Amino acid sequence: MKRCCPSCGRENDTASSFCAFCGSTLSEAYTDLTELLPREEQPGYSNVRLPLSSERLDPLDERQYRPLTPLPSSPGAAASPYPLVPPAPPVPSVPAMASALDPYAQGMNGLPSGPYVIAGVDSISAGLPSQPRRRGWGEGLIGTLLYLWGAFSAFIGVTGLLIQTPEAILNTFMIGTCIGELIALPLLLIFHRYPRLRLGKRLLAQGLTLLGGIALVVIGSVVASLYKPLSDFALGLAFLLYGVTTMALAFW
Repeated sequence: MKRCCPSCGRENDTASSFCAFCGSTLSEAYTDLTELLPREEQPGYSNVRLPLSSERLDPLDERQYRPLTPLPSSPGAAASPYPLVPPAPPVPSVPAMASALDPYAQGMNGLPSGPYVIAGVDSISAGLPSQPRRRGWGEGLIGTLLYLWGAFSAFIGVTGLLIQTPEAILNTFMIGTCIGELIALPLLLIFHRYPRLRLGKRLLAQGLTLLGGIALVVIGSVVASLYKPLSDFALGLAFLLYGVTTMALAFW
């Protein structure tokens, strides 16, 4: 009569207390193996199977301790009976930031690179052009005052340039200058709402322009003292250049 193992279902000798195949404790003897239930339905069933004697590792076997990469052999060393496995090709290095943000950075080539939309994270709009700055009411008021001051200086300059011309020509240019300056002011306020210079830089430019205008007036006065017929023309040209520059910088 054989004793059947409740774990693996194999027969063992009657005198055996443990299974010779799996090492489990043997139960009572069975004459008919069909009376046994399936192993999954037996009480105390365990899916862990102990290795057989033929499957156990031999501690003296050197093959399990061989390195995966071949060692450099000397010219006089004997050839190894085991085939040498060539080392794997190196994986191209990827920067830490790129590998953290780019899901395709783990050695996968030929795929499109980022940016990628991550769920739950707002997209970073890097490199987008900034919105133009719109002129405020205070900056518009200061620009209007500077424009009117420049227009007045330009009007004096036109008068000085044409003071020696006939009265009809002088009056025509004076009226045309006034009308043109007054028409240009509301057009600039309506259509030119995004200045390039901030108020501080604009005031600095106006100060430098004022210094330049004073220098031109001094030069004109020197020319007028040297040659009387050119006195009005020189001073008028200095005022005209200063006025036009001031008008241009008022809303730039």
